[in-house]
Amino acid sequence: MITALLATAWMASDSMATEPIQNHDPVWQARHARNLALSSTSRADVMLLGDSITQNWEAVPGTLRSSTGNANVVNFGMPGDRTEHLLWRLQSGEGNGLAPKAILLMIGTNNAGAGNQNEADVYAGTRAVIDELKSRFPHSRILIQSILPRGLNASDSIRQEIDAANTLVAGLRDGERVFFQNLNRPFLGDRGRLRTNLFLDGIHPNASGYTVWARSIKRNLALMRAGRRPVDVVR
Repeated sequence: MITALLATAWMASDSMATEPIQNHDPVWQARHARNLALSSTSRADVMLLGDSITQNWEAVPGTLRSSTGNANVVNFGMPGDRTEHLLWRLQSGEGNGLAPKAILLMIGTNNAGAGNQNEADVYAGTRAVIDELKSRFPHSRILIQSILPRGLNASDSIRQEIDAANTLVAGLRDGERVFFQNLNRPFLGDRGRLRTNLFLDGIHPNASGYTVWARSIKRNLALMRAGRRPVDVVR
């Protein structure tokens, strides 16, 4: 099954998920301008990259500080982002001048929910993002965080697509600079049922969900900040 998915993923390498695309929404543009300013004026030990799920760490700053040991953190989460938008942002200056020890990436839930993309597109787009990050931040370690689960049950079609995407994306880890952490376990209950008490809307975590997330990544963040390799958590 995994071999078949990988073959499909390679075939998707020319999909829209790998083509840098600018979002012309005014809110998106304003945050991009803000991110460019942060890139030129900030010092970052930890850089966060992703969509609104990452952006919303800003609503629980104390929780984020608890997991990073009061490190200097720059949050480049962007509402609505897919892999192609993140690629455009990176190629358009976000992060230029920064040299974070740790880059935390979570991207792909909006690709999976786009309707015209699938797990192979998520894989191809994430691979393109990782290649961009390795080139632009040669001294940083990158922790790919799994896309958070969606759908109430394991049989839900969006859950299955995201699980398949996470299985593929885990294969991007190399044990040197790129690592993978699956976050499913604390967000799922018996028989894979989504722990809805940890979410605002079934997609975005609430404050309790961010607390669970912070605890899950705390060890790996400490290892990365200390210049050590984080631990892959594939399942």
